[in-house]
Amino acid sequence: MATDKIPASASRRADAVLDAVIAAVSETGEPDVQMSDVCARSGVALKTIYRYFTTKEQLLAAALKRWHSEVVRQTTGPVAERSLEGLATAFLASSAQAFAANLGMTRLMIRTLTSSSRYTTDTLQSIENEATEELTRYLACADPEFPGTLVWILHSWKLTIAISLARQHTDVDGATVMAKDSVAMLLRPAATIGQKLVRTRNATTRPPTAS
Repeated sequence: MATDKIPASASRRADAVLDAVIAAVSETGEPDVQMSDVCARSGVALKTIYRYFTTKEQLLAAALKRWHSEVVRQTTGPVAERSLEGLATAFLASSAQAFAANLGMTRLMIRTLTSSSRYTTDTLQSIENEATEELTRYLACADPEFPGTLVWILHSWKLTIAISLARQHTDVDGATVMAKDSVAMLLRPAATIGQKLVRTRNATTRPPTAS
């Protein structure tokens, strides 16, 4: 059963179950999550859990969606920055912090990207839609007419950061530096490249000096 179809009277218990899954994945990693542990953490009976989520796959997908919604909230919330470059950098840096805080869920997110399950792919689509909508709103605070491709680019870099952290190719500090440098390269070149082209053109069109 999808979480949005769970009766309101039972949503508190369902949320407790999902929070228990997120905590368990954080501590042990997704492959080692035991339903008995989820029951103990949430205080919800196994029979009741399977009334809400008919398979462990659905349970993990629902937990992933809940966790990622919190990541989205953390990464697109109010910040002091007001420039497009500042917002984009803050988004990637806070994404790195959120991923590093729960590498187990980060690894689960990456693994589900290759899933062929209809339920999982539908969940991922829902996650992407929410993330896109919130990032679009977030960036529009700096520039309502920002390039539409920027959202896709930032999501791609966000995933790159997640993979790098999950595989321990970098840490939060390294990911933050990578985010800052990447955004600077993306949003600053128009002016800097234009200046270089002008200098190059002036150099090539300057009349030769008398020998």
